[in-house]
Parts: sequence; structure tokens; C-alpha cells
Amino acid sequence: MKRAALAAKAGILALAFSLIPGIASATEAETPQWAIDEGITIVELDPTEGTPISGHELAEIEALEETQMPAQGSPIYLSDAPIAQPFINIVTCGSRIDWYRWRGQDGKNVLCFANKGDANIDRYNNVRYVCPGSNRGQTRYYYGNQHYWSTLRGPMSDHKTCYSFGDYAVAAKGVSIK
Repeated sequence: MKRAALAAKAGILALAFSLIPGIASATEAETPQWAIDEGITIVELDPTEGTPISGHELAEIEALEETQMPAQGSPIYLSDAPIAQPFINIVTCGSRIDWYRWRGQDGKNVLCFANKGDANIDRYNNVRYVCPGSNRGQTRYYYGNQHYWSTLRGPMSDHKTCYSFGDYAVAAKGVSIK
């Protein structure tokens, strides 16, 4: 009886997500093994439904990147250069699930962020999942010849929800945590 009740609740949750434009809950068959192992709920998003970044805003961001980003293709840490507003930090993910996390196509953590602020990050082409943890934030990314801001998401009370950009990874270039 409990199993039937849980299945019914899961069906209702999937139906609720399917009614929201641009959001679909991944079926169990589509849920990656790492998410099942960690008890993570994956919410599928259409990457083209982010907020497009205007040409003017993009020019301002790129001007900042030219003065604040390194020549090499690695992240800048707050202690290395002034790329972030005060307080935000790129941190070692470890087993922490409460930080704002970018996860790759394989589900492994790419970068984790702690505290509030904005950061420009040299392009990471392998970000497929965004996991807000206990934060309210959004990711700036490039997909299909357009720059976008993802929808502002989080905080998640159980830190067990991640949002997927669909079937493919995007090129993440920045983060803003409120």
C-alpha cells in the first residue's frame, strides 16, 4: 500500500512539473545513475528558455572579462584576482551539497560557489546541471549562438534538487548568487 501511495505522489509531482512551460521532471529511466545514487531529483529545462542577454549587457560583461579574466583557461579564485563582487568564493566542492554547484555531463562537480555576489568565470563547456543548494542564484551561459541568464532558482531546503540544461551541456560563463 505504501509503495502505491508513493508512486501516486511521484506521478502527481511529475504532472505538476509537466504543466509548467519549459520544465519537465526526468523519468526514472532518464535519471542518471549518479542522481539515483545520491537521491537527487533532476528537473529538465529547455536551455533556450533562459533570459537572453542583450547586446549592450553582453558588451559590458565582455569588457569586464577582458580586464578581469586570466589568459589561461582555468578559474580565477578570489584570492588571485578581483573577478567577483565581495563575498563570493569558488570553493572546493568535496561532499558539500549546500553550495551552489555546477555539475558536468557525467554528474561530477565542475565548480562550487559559496556566499553572495557575482563572478565571471572563464568558459566551462561541460556544465549540464545547476544545483542551487541553500543558495538563490543563476548561471550565465552560452547556448545555440545566444548568451542567457538561467532562471533564478533556490534555495532548496533538502539540497537534493538539480536543474538540467536538457540533453547537452552548456558553456557556463558566470554566476550570480543573491
